[in-house]
Amino acid sequence: MLEGITDFMYYTEHSISHIISDLMFVLIIMELFRQVMRQINKHSFSLNPFIYIGVIASIRGILLTQMKLGMGEEDWQAGVIQLTVHAFIVLLLVGSLFFYSKVRAREGE
Repeated sequence: MLEGITDFMYYTEHSISHIISDLMFVLIIMELFRQVMRQINKHSFSLNPFIYIGVIASIRGILLTQMKLGMGEEDWQAGVIQLTVHAFIVLLLVGSLFFYSKVRAREGE
């Protein structure tokens, strides 16, 4: 987290993709800590935070791959394959979240 903050403060020394990668990684770690604290405090277990973390991580991959493609740092064919995989993962996780929410709603009835 400290590295992400210092990279943001001294943004001229790092590329934009590196700064965004660090900040999104900090967001993912914060979500994990929040879920761990919920478990420690004995709140009910839910898969929602883990699905959110997966979506955030995949969107991070999409953004970084797109930036690398735009800057010419990534091979076009490999970049498109990575974008396709990350987009499929996002769709899969959003669908999982939808069905999981429906099942939880039925259990609550």
